[in-house]
Amino acid sequence: RTGIPFKLYHMGIAELEQNQMYSKKLTDNDKKRLDTLIQFAEENKREYTAVLYYMKAHGIKLEQECIGIL
Repeated sequence: RTGIPFKLYHMGIAELEQNQMYSKKLTDNDKKRLDTLIQFAEENKREYTAVLYYMKAHGIKLEQECIGIL
């Protein structure tokens, strides 16, 4: 929608695994939006597709603001 080419910034699968204690469960709305994002990511061959699948498989989301990035 915005045309902004989003990229991963310290928020890959490793960060999700390391900070799982701070994660939240996906809501029904999150799951719907995640499916839409996955479809977009696959169609456009985005580098973050695997991260989206990880989030879906584990039913979690993580706010970048709640983890320390150095």
